[in-house]
Amino acid sequence: QTITQIGYEAFAQQEIEKITLPSTVTSIDEMAFAGCKNLQSISLPEGLSSIAGRAFQDCISLKSIFLPASLSGIYSQAFLGCTGLESFEVAKESTRFHSSDGILYDTTGKYLLLYPAGRIGPCNIEDGTENIAPYAFADSQFLTEIHFPESLTFISSFAFYRCTSLKELIIPDTVTQLDDSAFRESGLQKVKLPRKLSELDDSYLFYQCRDLREVIFPEEITSIGFFTFSGSGIETIDLP
Repeated sequence: QTITQIGYEAFAQQEIEKITLPSTVTSIDEMAFAGCKNLQSISLPEGLSSIAGRAFQDCISLKSIFLPASLSGIYSQAFLGCTGLESFEVAKESTRFHSSDGILYDTTGKYLLLYPAGRIGPCNIEDGTENIAPYAFADSQFLTEIHFPESLTFISSFAFYRCTSLKELIIPDTVTQLDDSAFRESGLQKVKLPRKLSELDDSYLFYQCRDLREVIFPEEITSIGFFTFSGSGIETIDLP
């Protein structure tokens, strides 16, 4: 018999430093290697098709991940809390993903899927990117600055969750939707919201952003949803 699946929490919270999976493995389940804080290297085999949510959560010693061409799905939070991760690399034969400057996108380049949370300094998102996926930048504690392309229209839920070194954001006017908790518990101090944004209906958008002092609202804002600024440090509000 051969191993085809690594199950739920199969190796969670272990002192593993290196993992080599057999070519027969096709799926890695939720939290399979979560909390393996000493894990420095893992070889993902060609034939692997899916990585479930939180599969490698809090594997803080991982530096890079190479994704095989066979991989068709990476679920939300698969690498959440991997604060040492510096790059995602993708097999050139992949038809689902590609990597640019160590950042993971889909093959169309329209969706930014995952940013390596251990990267230090600013980030330039590729031109043509339209959507930042849920949890894409979550726990990127060393991200200091981000440059959005004018193609961007959508920032998904928890996209910048706990980005504690990110202090100022100018969100381009092309963005028409900010999903719930997009900037939750970040270190933001000043935010300029996009001109075309008329509603902040998604909840917890800037929840617990304790350093937030200034928000520049668009002229046509009509509603602000529940808990949007709850727990923030905002000092003055000047609504249009």
